[in-house]
Amino acid sequence: MGSQRGPSSDHLGIPPPEIVASLVDSYFVHSNIYYPVLHLPTFQRLLDQELHQRDREFGCLLLVVCAIGARFSDHPYVSDITAGSTNNCMTHWLSQTREVMKKPFTSPATLFEVQYYCVSRLRVRISDTVAHVEGSSFLAVRDMS
Repeated sequence: MGSQRGPSSDHLGIPPPEIVASLVDSYFVHSNIYYPVLHLPTFQRLLDQELHQRDREFGCLLLVVCAIGARFSDHPYVSDITAGSTNNCMTHWLSQTREVMKKPFTSPATLFEVQYYCVSRLRVRISDTVAHVEGSSFLAVRDMS
């Protein structure tokens, strides 16, 4: 499935399971219905299997889903880590994914990479992360075999 580049998944700062569940639910209720990139039963199965602990690319995809879900969440955890700013919460999680997902496009993109770049486009106004995500998403899709 994914690769093992970048920091290990434990260093991605994935929120606790109960927070992840809430943010994933928010993402699927408020975003995925309009931009259906992810299949809920498959995503939930992989999440239940804790794939994010073993696959860094899935871990990055999970963080971007959490970041977008945070836009619609009033959960105290989201406010606590960002001093009340959901936008800072999103930036915090997305910035962690940049080094893991940055790679030379010399090999075909994986499914999780393409999903990551597509889902990241839902949150296109995050400082310099935007340029990285926008440019890389086109290259990743172009190089798929």
